[in-house]
Amino acid sequence: MQATLKKGAVWAAFALGTTGVQAASRIDIDTLVSKSDAMLAKGAPTIAEKLGLSNGDLKTLHSQTLPNGKIITKYQQLYRGIPVLNSNVVEYRESSKAAPSLSGTVVQGIAGDVPAATPQLSSPAILNLAKSKVAKSRLEEEQVQLYVYLEDRQAARLVYLVSFFLPNGKQPSRPFFLMDANTGEVLQQWDGLAYAKAGGPGGNTKVGQYEFGVNYASLDVSNNCTMDNGSVKTINQNNSTDNLETAFQFACPRNTFKAVNGAYAPLNDAHFFGNATIKMYRDWFGLSPLPQQLVMRVHYAQGFEGAAWTGGSIIIGDGYNRFYPLVSADVLAHEISHGFTEQNAKLLYRSQAGGMNEAFSDMAGEALEYYLTDRNDFKVGVSITKTVDALRYMDNPPLDGRSKIHVSDMLPSDSVHYISGIYNKAFHLLATSPGWNTRKAFEVMVDANRLYWTPSSTFNEGACGVEQAAGNREYSVSQVSTAFNAVGVNCDNYKWLVEQLYLAYTGRPGEPAGLSLWTEHLQAAAAPKKLAQFIEAYSSNPGVKAIVDRFAQNPESLALYPAEPAGSYDGLITAVFQNAFGRPADAANSALWSGKLQSGQSSRNLAPIQILADALTSRNADRKNDALAAGKKISVSLRFTANVNEPAEIAAYSTPLANSKARNMLKTVNATTQVQDFVPAIDAAIADIVAKH
Repeated sequence: MQATLKKGAVWAAFALGTTGVQAASRIDIDTLVSKSDAMLAKGAPTIAEKLGLSNGDLKTLHSQTLPNGKIITKYQQLYRGIPVLNSNVVEYRESSKAAPSLSGTVVQGIAGDVPAATPQLSSPAILNLAKSKVAKSRLEEEQVQLYVYLEDRQAARLVYLVSFFLPNGKQPSRPFFLMDANTGEVLQQWDGLAYAKAGGPGGNTKVGQYEFGVNYASLDVSNNCTMDNGSVKTINQNNSTDNLETAFQFACPRNTFKAVNGAYAPLNDAHFFGNATIKMYRDWFGLSPLPQQLVMRVHYAQGFEGAAWTGGSIIIGDGYNRFYPLVSADVLAHEISHGFTEQNAKLLYRSQAGGMNEAFSDMAGEALEYYLTDRNDFKVGVSITKTVDALRYMDNPPLDGRSKIHVSDMLPSDSVHYISGIYNKAFHLLATSPGWNTRKAFEVMVDANRLYWTPSSTFNEGACGVEQAAGNREYSVSQVSTAFNAVGVNCDNYKWLVEQLYLAYTGRPGEPAGLSLWTEHLQAAAAPKKLAQFIEAYSSNPGVKAIVDRFAQNPESLALYPAEPAGSYDGLITAVFQNAFGRPADAANSALWSGKLQSGQSSRNLAPIQILADALTSRNADRKNDALAAGKKISVSLRFTANVNEPAEIAAYSTPLANSKARNMLKTVNATTQVQDFVPAIDAAIADIVAKH
């Protein structure tokens, strides 16, 4: 489809500074690509003033110097000394450029919603109120932090983020509360418990026995064989849940204490792999994953089948029927890396941010395997499971029967452990891409965690951070995009939206030139990047209306949805369902959309994207397959467009015959299609298009 809108429209002005008292609003700082210098206020002496903030409103979190000399600094936005939740600024400096560029988000106009920065409830009062919700007397690792919080389309307010650890025998938990700092109202609540030179034996009856000092390096202990070397302290809990403090000590030079539940000496495994994780972070990134000494509590509780980061230490059970003692390399790196995430991105353990949190820890487990052995199995917990082969499968997440592999598979009720499969698969695809390995893939994830992810990041926002991290290291950004696109995740640019428009109105993938040009028009119109919001803007944004109308009136669209007698819409509705979901419209949906069209809630120009958006955002179980089918078609479209990259391919994909062949290929994609497995069909379709040109 040839785009004909006039070029030359400019980006909407960036709101620098505030005038008077206004309601709080979140502002995206999109200055990474070509426009950074133009968007910075000239002459402003500080970064804060460039962003319309007061001096002192940005606090340096950390700075990172990359091998190419680029210096990246992450800042936390403050309001009268209080951190603003999910508001961070990242600054980029290169020796060749005098002015820095910026990315991230800031909240402006907070004073209009929060005139007083002192909450009515104190930290002790809010902690006691949160404690009363769980009715437990013994609590550990109590944490309270005051924030400014801005929810979508609501006013900013002061909130407390409260958490503590409940030992509770075999079922420990770590409740989190997001509470209004003035009223004590619980806004959100969730369980954030993140689980999963001496010698001696290690291993278990599943993987066999090995010897530290022979098969692995020696155990790093003190001179008197105490498992405390400054970096790691390993404690024998002896099946207690008490908060013990004394590191385990054994008779030098070999520890054999104690065999349990099929494992030969879990204390040895825990101490070794805990130290190995610390060393991996130091060797690869020059930093420690935790700001304090790592404390590991082995033989925790009686029959505890888990391992967990409590906010201050790792508790490790001996397992029972389902698990051997949970002291494998990947499990321990997983738990330690929950601590890393808590210190950096602070990803909340819920929704998509929770899925990213879990996935990052799974990635760390594979990174440690690669650090120790130069190879990976991409299986989580394979050496400690009794009843199944592995706990999770990063190369094929659905093998465990519950994990998701594509965003269109997700349900609102899904656990963070199961939606983590989406990021896990993207990591596997990236780590095995040409020119990549597990270390490089983990490097960009660590950088994204430190610099770009925020507590409530979505999958798409997280992908943007990984792409930025790859660009900073001069790694292939396009390969990062390809890995995420394969699982239905896309950086919040316009590529995904353009492919949705092509699917809805032409039934085929976009061509590279069209993708580029329509992206420019969307940018010029300052169009929303999400389809539902894009549709909402149709009536108020002339640029959005022009784009939609141009797609709808294109000859391809008119051929796909031919004219009908006045007041008749059955043909249109059936064709849209067939095109987007691969099935005819059922009676209920046919009646629904016919009513919307007749009442003016929809139109022939809008209906294709409205019907598509309705399926993609629906929570009704009967629309799940429609969402899956459409999501897979869009992912395949992105891969198809990316693979049309040779001059002969670009020239060939420009005729009605080529469009028809691409459309026929996309018709074969359905709810069960695995995008990565479909790549040969994509390449075959492109080759056929070139051959027939």
